[in-house]
Amino acid sequence: MNHTAPPIDLGTSDAPYAPLGPASPPLAGDRRAEVVVVGGGLVGATTALLLAERGHEVVLLEAHRIGGGTSGRSTGKVTSQHGAIYGELVRRHGRGVAEHYARSNQAAIGTIERTVARYGIDCQLESVATYLHALTSSGARELRHEAAVARTLGLPATLTADAPVPDAVRAGLRFDDQRQFDPRAYTIGVARAAASQGATLHEVTPVRRVRPRRGRVRVHTDTGTLEAQHVVLAMLTPWPDVIGAFARTSPNRAACIAVEVATDVPHDPSLGIDGPLRSSRRWVPATPTAGGTGTERLILLASGWRPGTRDETAVFHELADEAVHRWGARRVTHHWAAMDQMSADRLPLIGGLPRLHAASGFSKWGMTGGTIAAELLADRVAGRAPDSPFAATRLPDLRAVGKMAAASTRDGYELLRRRVPPPGGRGPVDLGPGEGRVVATLTGPVAVSADEQGRRRAVSATCTHLGCTVRWNAAAAAWSCACHGSRFSPDGQILGGPATTPLPPREDPAEPAS
Repeated sequence: MNHTAPPIDLGTSDAPYAPLGPASPPLAGDRRAEVVVVGGGLVGATTALLLAERGHEVVLLEAHRIGGGTSGRSTGKVTSQHGAIYGELVRRHGRGVAEHYARSNQAAIGTIERTVARYGIDCQLESVATYLHALTSSGARELRHEAAVARTLGLPATLTADAPVPDAVRAGLRFDDQRQFDPRAYTIGVARAAASQGATLHEVTPVRRVRPRRGRVRVHTDTGTLEAQHVVLAMLTPWPDVIGAFARTSPNRAACIAVEVATDVPHDPSLGIDGPLRSSRRWVPATPTAGGTGTERLILLASGWRPGTRDETAVFHELADEAVHRWGARRVTHHWAAMDQMSADRLPLIGGLPRLHAASGFSKWGMTGGTIAAELLADRVAGRAPDSPFAATRLPDLRAVGKMAAASTRDGYELLRRRVPPPGGRGPVDLGPGEGRVVATLTGPVAVSADEQGRRRAVSATCTHLGCTVRWNAAAAAWSCACHGSRFSPDGQILGGPATTPLPPREDPAEPAS
């Protein structure tokens, strides 16, 4: 798709956080372990640390790099303010569940602060007040109600007449005693702390299969097999799905930019609840790798779509335009995207089988939600998991059932796309640099893309997870599955699960059969 020239360049395609550093060696050979943690984001790293602190033998496996996925690409807000959620939680689940959610997330802030202090993690943790802001009269009414509910739940909530954004707001809601940090530096620091307590880390080790067998669990990778007493599935979307996440969560994308502005950046972050969903926070790069030191930046986020359903390049351009005209941006230094799993009932899913444990559905608030999950997962491994409203065995409410039905309908449509060719979708097809398209052929849909030099690649367009049809994401130069969020490179390699098998190569429909 062609775009008009953006007002300013989009900068580096990565989050402006700490560098990843040297990789831990991949797993080599077969061995046994007491606990295997699959996934090197905040949940996996924190679970590994908690278990190692308690004396368990822990091996952590990460398919790519620790801190390189969703956790290391978030905005780094450490807060119990998760949008205007508390009024909804009381309506849907009752005051007791809402109080537990509020108390747990506020306590997680303290857990993160203590972890930073104990292990000396250099992650730029700082104290802030977080804001919600409303631009409309209906949004202001919602914030007034949210403020009243939040105060009854014991949260540090104050209704205000303003917010740290350049718009004329109708109302603001401030939560005091919150935090923000470099999420990548924190995740890497927690993983290193786990290693200091005896955990073993293996990066660039994708897990292909997890199979319970004879009272233990086997974890198969390309370079070795681990046999464990317990396995913790700390991936964005667990596979195997021992908590029903595929039916009860849905993938959701977000786009971020970091910009330099002509004036001072507000110290406190804010999130809009009406109009375009925008989040803002102040950021000061700490290393030359992250774009220099000492220069304030503003991070802006837009979110709210299933993978493959929006042109993300256009979203980045839209954010850049807003940064110039609303915030006075001088230039964009970084742009990046991330994905999370949205829970149908607004509560995370934590649980599993006796030896297989998992968590998902943090609905974009994984810094505190993931910390809570790690504590509950570590307790499950130790055999002393308390009752929790976040347990995956809970029954969904009626609204969640409706969302699950709608998601199933969408998934059914994505499955149908592999049998019904899209209009004009039969090959051969011409592609410009950076473009991709799904082409219907007699043997099934083929995903064809061209890189910036015009070199073409063709792979199966059928996601190897559950058979949905992938879509091209030009901004990321990747194929995305709208059903459950798997992502693949142009040559079919896995960029993100739950898929565990690459997209197989196919003949390019533009090329004559050999």
